[in-house]
Amino acid sequence: MRFVIHIASVQGEPGEGYRPVFDLGRCVRNALVAAERLAAAHDARTVMFPLLGAGVAGGQPGPTARLMVAAMLDHLASRPHQGLRAIYLLATTPAEREAFEAAIAGAREARPSSGAR
Repeated sequence: MRFVIHIASVQGEPGEGYRPVFDLGRCVRNALVAAERLAAAHDARTVMFPLLGAGVAGGQPGPTARLMVAAMLDHLASRPHQGLRAIYLLATTPAEREAFEAAIAGAREARPSSGAR
């Protein structure tokens, strides 16, 4: 069974165009809570995130990827064993892939390893 969790990660204003929402990390955490509910009720075990707000909203891939990865790690650290088995990151361009890879590498360097993989 597959589900879609919609995140409003972009806001637009007439004459101003689009931009990422102010608290993108909160969007990520809310989506993870929704995914955990689906995991509990429907045996959904994985979730996938694209790089939020980086399309027409013009969010920069590097800072956006770092923010998203940090929000995911903080959420998982505060709510262990909530049913999700994997979080996938969807990169649709080489720049997005590089941004996610750099964010993950930076997070590994910044956080002490618990020994678990």
